[in-house]
Amino acid sequence: MNDAPVISWDTSVFLAWLQNEQTAPLDAMNNIIAEMEFGQVRLAASVVLFAELLESTAPPDQLVLFEKLIHDDTILLMDVDRSGARTAGPAI
Repeated sequence: MNDAPVISWDTSVFLAWLQNEQTAPLDAMNNIIAEMEFGQVRLAASVVLFAELLESTAPPDQLVLFEKLIHDDTILLMDVDRSGARTAGPAI
């Protein structure tokens, strides 16, 4: 069991990172990705992220990187149901 803290990213954060959006805090995002790769933090996202990324304009090579993170089980994919949405809502 991994006791590393869990950080949740919304689709907009993933898209900003994947597209190297200049208005985003890319250094901080890259630091979190590096910490994740070293097991210091765990990244969580909704499974809805897949559908939203498929509709995005993220470059294909960046989507491949995202797919690698998903297949390596580096990102915790969270199923969203009504109860989970209600719990997450106040945290936003």
